[in-house]
Amino acid sequence: SLYQDQRVVSSKFMLTSMLRACAELQWIEKGRQIFMDIVKQGIETDLFVGNSLLDLHIKCGFLIEAWEIFEKLPFRDVVSWTALMVGCVACGHLKEALLCFEQMKHEGVSPDVYTYASALKACTGLGVLEKGRKIHDEVSRRGMEGHFLVGNTLVNMYSKSGLILKAKEQFEKLKVRTMVSWTALI
Repeated sequence: SLYQDQRVVSSKFMLTSMLRACAELQWIEKGRQIFMDIVKQGIETDLFVGNSLLDLHIKCGFLIEAWEIFEKLPFRDVVSWTALMVGCVACGHLKEALLCFEQMKHEGVSPDVYTYASALKACTGLGVLEKGRKIHDEVSRRGMEGHFLVGNTLVNMYSKSGLILKAKEQFEKLKVRTMVSWTALI
């Protein structure tokens, strides 16, 4: 391949694309080889590169390394925070996911639908309905309640909390209903 031959000077965009491919395929060793090239080029603190490295380590199940990468980022955007939250939720570190959510907002980064869905999943897993309701209020104020990802997560949260009428109310607000929506309600 061109990368292995080293005949082509790797661009930041090519390297991050390769990192994303490694993340999807869960090829941590190849990803770490690419990271060494990134370090040689001195672009490891670039936000785009950092987020790709973060994603690689999270998808490969290396949450501690992902935290270390996250901590070294000179700037963290909604993608950085959300990736870390998704990793925490996937690994069962639900309290840490909610702490990330609060810290992110404290630092002035606005959550997006993926961030809210992760926070709501953490609330559901921890059984902290009041926190989930506060996040739901925030989602409503921002007009994201009808988004399929947030909406399905709200249906799931209320269903698992035994609030079937509230779950049905959220279900009715969904613009698109999928198998996930129906399953959460059932």
